[in-house]
Amino acid sequence: DYVDDALNDDEPCPKPDDSLDGLVDYRDLLLSEEEAVALLGRGGSPYGDLFRLLYGFLNGILSNEDALAWLNAFVVELTGLQSDEEGELYIDGEDGSDLISKTLDISVGGLNAVIELG
Repeated sequence: DYVDDALNDDEPCPKPDDSLDGLVDYRDLLLSEEEAVALLGRGGSPYGDLFRLLYGFLNGILSNEDALAWLNAFVVELTGLQSDEEGELYIDGEDGSDLISKTLDISVGGLNAVIELG
């Protein structure tokens, strides 16, 4: 219904408020006008409806346990296609080197972990 409403809406997209000066208020970007105002946002849809529709769609999908299992399987399959290893994602820099390379040694309470990125 949201997609049909958005596609059949003949009104032009609202122009962003110039007073925002490059800042994005995520309350107004993602939430309904009423929810944004209740959380001290501006309301009035200064960014239009597209991100709000996408957020609502994803929120509805991700709040369903079956959908989470499907999404997990999709990510596993997608990463397997990209890297030939399920759950692994490899991104190389332009010269073939690792785009991100970092080792983190974490020790918090009883947790000791080494995390390697890259």
